Amino acid sequence: MNSNAPTSTQKYVARIQQDIVIQNIFKRIASVQINKKMSNELMSYFITSRDLASPGHYDYGVNVKFINPGNDIRNCLGAMMKIQGYRDRVCEIQVNLLEAKRILKSGLALGTRHVYEMYAVEVKSRGVGEYQKAFIATIFSPLQSRLNIVDTQLDQVEAILQNLDKAHFAYRSVAEIGSKLVDRMEGGRSVISARA
Repeated sequence: MNSNAPTSTQKYVARIQQDIVIQNIFKRIASVQINKKMSNELMSYFITSRDLASPGHYDYGVNVKFINPGNDIRNCLGAMMKIQGYRDRVCEIQVNLLEAKRILKSGLALGTRHVYEMYAVEVKSRGVGEYQKAFIATIFSPLQSRLNIVDTQLDQVEAILQNLDKAHFAYRSVAEIGSKLVDRMEGGRSVISARA
């Protein structure tokens, strides 16, 4: 017996995957651009007070002792603008990933419906419930693997956006405190208002 010979399930799957409707779905999902290295770009937007490459703290140019308050507040504002730029890019990535997910899920739903309608005998021969779902999942494994990548990247996007929001809030708080200190020291108007 040849162990490399396809099983009856593999034969059914291969035959169903050659169906013109299923082929069109696979062609459509192939057009969805999925960058598997997107995780690297997303991690470049992660803000931390530590340099992840070395044990020391990362210097954002802000001395919270406000020895040179004008520069420190300007550096806070600069960091906040940089964070906003990161946030804008991560939101752009999120929109693209959500559109990719919509297309992939739509293809999966359409394909599943088609298989249940056109290949009812083959699907029912697999058993009931979970066995049928497993059979369908095998047919659409290329699509599901792309969907899994998108879902993982969307989870990363959410974590990075939360990180950026917290970093922005921290810099804003530091800038507000620094501005109030400058007001008290100079008795004049601050560089930013506490309500900004």
